[in-house]
Amino acid sequence: MPRIPVYEQTQEQVGNLPSPSINPVMPNAGEAISSAVSGVMNAINRAREEADQFRAQDAINKLNLADNELLFGNGTSSDAPASNMQGVASQVNNALQGGQREMGALNYKGEAALNRGEGNKPLSEEYSAKYQARISEIAGTLGNDNQRRQFLLSAERMRAGFDERVRNHEMQQGDVYKESVYKGSVAVENQRAARYYDNPTELQSAMGRIVEETTRYAMSKGMSKDATKALVLEAQSNMHSIVINRLLEEQTPLAAKAYFDLHRDAIDAKDTSAAIKAVGVVGIDAEVSDFVDKLVNGNLGPGGDDRKPFQIDKMANEIRSKYKNNPQARDVAIKQLVERKQLHDAGVAERLQNDNGQTVNVAVGLAQNAHKPKNDSDVYDLEKALQTLRDDVTLKDKPDLLAKAETKLTQDYNVWSAASTKRNEERVGKLWGLVADGVTLEAIQKSDPYKQLGPVQRKKFEDDLRRDEDQRAAARDARESRDWAREQRSNSRNEDAVWSAAGRGDKLDVITQMPEWGNLPGSIQERLRQQISSARNTEELRKLQEKQRTENTNRDAVWNAVLAKQPMAKIRGMPEWKALGGTDRAQLENQIENFRKPEGMSAGSREEMRINQDANYQMLTEDPDRLARMSEDEIRALVPDLGRGNVSKAITYKRKLQTDAATVKFDKDLLDSRAFKAGIAVYDADGKTDKGKRIKATMAQLNDRVEEVILAKQKNLGRPLREDEKTQVIDTLLMVGPVRMQQKGGLFGSGSISYEDKRVFEVRDMSNFGRPGDREKVINAYTAKGVQPTEEQILRGIAALNKK
Repeated sequence: MPRIPVYEQTQEQVGNLPSPSINPVMPNAGEAISSAVSGVMNAINRAREEADQFRAQDAINKLNLADNELLFGNGTSSDAPASNMQGVASQVNNALQGGQREMGALNYKGEAALNRGEGNKPLSEEYSAKYQARISEIAGTLGNDNQRRQFLLSAERMRAGFDERVRNHEMQQGDVYKESVYKGSVAVENQRAARYYDNPTELQSAMGRIVEETTRYAMSKGMSKDATKALVLEAQSNMHSIVINRLLEEQTPLAAKAYFDLHRDAIDAKDTSAAIKAVGVVGIDAEVSDFVDKLVNGNLGPGGDDRKPFQIDKMANEIRSKYKNNPQARDVAIKQLVERKQLHDAGVAERLQNDNGQTVNVAVGLAQNAHKPKNDSDVYDLEKALQTLRDDVTLKDKPDLLAKAETKLTQDYNVWSAASTKRNEERVGKLWGLVADGVTLEAIQKSDPYKQLGPVQRKKFEDDLRRDEDQRAAARDARESRDWAREQRSNSRNEDAVWSAAGRGDKLDVITQMPEWGNLPGSIQERLRQQISSARNTEELRKLQEKQRTENTNRDAVWNAVLAKQPMAKIRGMPEWKALGGTDRAQLENQIENFRKPEGMSAGSREEMRINQDANYQMLTEDPDRLARMSEDEIRALVPDLGRGNVSKAITYKRKLQTDAATVKFDKDLLDSRAFKAGIAVYDADGKTDKGKRIKATMAQLNDRVEEVILAKQKNLGRPLREDEKTQVIDTLLMVGPVRMQQKGGLFGSGSISYEDKRVFEVRDMSNFGRPGDREKVINAYTAKGVQPTEEQILRGIAALNKK
């Protein structure tokens, strides 16, 4: 059954695909296979791109689930998921956390959100670290850098949103915790007052604490002075009422009446009315309280509408008129009326403050919606946003609110600007990462980080990139010049060592084993071989050595002048130049011209030449067969096409291919999967049962033959085999065909001949593979069309002829 390809960083593994077969009667099968392989590779590349996209999206889905769990928590193993998606979320969480319970940041309320315990991080920092850990864990499951790059671009945006939500929750729970602490403090002091109702010292201490805590709480909430005063009065009044009620519970009405009279000024009107009735005092206080209530709740009062006036003067006139003959009742009523007016004004002020804050927030939000860009590539015009505020009808003729709105909008703009600058810096950093990976500017301009930059940032990046490329090109020219000169001097030293050995009388076969000989280019080796072989005696060798040393010295002098940027006319006048032969001078002049060609070019032309040279180098190294067949001298002759730096890299790569060709590497899992598809019960090779032992021995024999064939092919090609070539080797060795078997014994020392089906790797003498005439049929089918078949093609043809 076919499986989905799994693409990793440096290789792709595709299991259970049918192996290609060759019909021996089709001589052009090689061309068909080449075309098929090209189509398969294109399909694989498309599949790789699609797989990268799907893997990245799958990772984003997992991060979305992790985001939800880190915010709201996850269920325990006994929880029944309400939906399939919750079930998936639980699976992801179990995979990433080992089944641990996650509380969820938003489930920490009040004190739990702020008091994290000694040595623990604040809630926002703890969950930011958890989120980053999830990102890293999910990224670690991806198969290559392209998948991770796509995933991390989205993950960074998701993390910013997550962090902001947790921070907002933390701030909100700070207010909740603040209120909880305040109410708890007041409740403790009220309990203390109820317990020590008859102890003036304790009551005074409790009251002082209530006033202190209430004032601190009001200041933290930003309340006005009137609102703070009203809140303090309410808290004091509540405690006094508790004491009065305790005194009444203890059957001490006279003490309750005395306490009420003593603290009447610190009891609000509502509690005063209740206290008067509670202590059983009738007459002036009861009558006055009822009359003041009627006035406040009547036509002269606001009636619950903050827009209507509290007509205290008219109410006071009503009180004076009613109690004109009772000054004591008049004064009590006036005092209660003033308290009720203060309480009303404080409430109106607090509600107005809240309404004004809401007005400012709405106006700022509308201005931001009109002018705040949706992404960092657009411009945020602060002046236009401020003008929108000034034109807002809700802020007209309200300079104090307008000033607050302008301050808030400016602060929000500064926060956005700082965050936008940081995001753009991160995007530019990613663009430089693409530059480091060798991505061209044209491709970079199509990337998301580039598109998310504004015009100014884009131009600055491109200017910086061009400046950096010019600097790198100049540095590369200087480096290659030094490398070229160093190579010339190294060749001179190595040649001197060879001539010294020849002068000592060392044989040519000994000289060619010297490391200095191996470090010389092939053209110099060939010249030295001819010169040393043609020398008839030591004296002639000495003369040749001296002549060559003089030529090398002259060449070094010329190259030093070139590196010193001496003009060509001056170089031609040097005695060292004139001492060289005509052929040598012509060769040197061509080399110097190629060497200096980039110096006379503009930055754009030089960069275009570099791009072409890099493209030529890429084409050469993408064809390892061609590179392996080339000599080092042939590669050096490509300096004008490749550039000196790329020539050095190409020679290094060729030598690495030769080294790697002597090492056999292949995927053992691939071997197992191909053998299993070919009918070998690979996964039963346990080494315990007789059947398992036989299978294990068979696989060991197959492994040895695969290594043997791959090594032979690599040595022949001068490079390591590709994965598809190794797969073809394995499939060929697994083919089944008739093998000629001859029994021992018989009248004349030879037994009867029979044919037994065996796999290719089980056969040592391939001339016995196939029935009589099979090999000739396959060879004739190929040669009839002018194709000389390889041994592998012949074996595949024989297997196809005898396929059952």
